[in-house]
Amino acid sequence: MNYLGNAGQLLIDTVFGLAMLTVLLRILMQGARADFYNPICQFIHRLTQPVIAPLRRFVPPLGRIDSAAVLVLLALSWLRYLVLKATVGGTVMPFINIGSAGPMALLVAAIAHILALLAMLWFWLLLISIVLSWIQPANRSPAIPLVFQLTEPLLAPFRRLLPQMGLDLSPLFAFIGIQLARLLLIQPLYDLAARMAMPMA
Repeated sequence: MNYLGNAGQLLIDTVFGLAMLTVLLRILMQGARADFYNPICQFIHRLTQPVIAPLRRFVPPLGRIDSAAVLVLLALSWLRYLVLKATVGGTVMPFINIGSAGPMALLVAAIAHILALLAMLWFWLLLISIVLSWIQPANRSPAIPLVFQLTEPLLAPFRRLLPQMGLDLSPLFAFIGIQLARLLLIQPLYDLAARMAMPMA
């Protein structure tokens, strides 16, 4: 890929990355039952509602999972690859030849990209929650309780499995779980998409 192609992918990744991150945060906030009156939750809800609300007429939620938001997230990830294919072409990170990729290869890559974004988001949220638990800041920013609310669904299963030792080791096991998900789920999906995108001999 040439320098112009690299710059184009950076711009496309930035625009679609911000949009996907916003929708993903909405999904996680609803799944974690975060405080709806938190200003950050209110902002993300207002930002995404015009797109998600019309879809809810046709795509009902599944328990705590907002199916309409998941569909929007998948559409954004797939559209990202379609835009990259139309503008950049060739091989894009993570080394998928989208120039010859069909719709199914792009769909698999889109799913892998969503899972990679989720793993990255949870990694940083966990890291921030650990730092916040150490320093206990006096500033009561609305982001502080939200961070703990978003990481609790990830940590709760480990807390139930681990014995009470006076030291919460659930973040350590959550980090290991995230890394295992990257190695055993996300990377194989990317590899599958790359194989599907290989031009026929």
